[in-house]
Amino acid sequence: MARQRFFKGMAIGAVVGGFVTLLDKDTRNDVWSDVKSAGKRSRFYVQHPSEVMNEVRDFYESSTFQLSSKANSVLAVLTQIQETLDKLSQLEANKGSVESVYSSDTVYDKNSVH
Repeated sequence: MARQRFFKGMAIGAVVGGFVTLLDKDTRNDVWSDVKSAGKRSRFYVQHPSEVMNEVRDFYESSTFQLSSKANSVLAVLTQIQETLDKLSQLEANKGSVESVYSSDTVYDKNSVH
């Protein structure tokens, strides 16, 4: 019961707030212009339903192309990161083997020729 009153109060407040904002002449003109424009678009789409389908299809194709393109870009970046990590791992492994060679007990003489 309290929930119904809450939503009913919100709806009434929104309607009253809407009417109060319409007291301003500029706002009234903007709203009226937007309503006229929406009406014209609605009539056009009712009279030309194939246009709606074409626009929806074009939007879908454009969106899927952009999504696919962005996904490919992300995959390329991830591949580069993986390659860099692999190279770093190899460098770490090589560093360990080089350190083990120099840390052995053998003393090298700079003047001796091998």
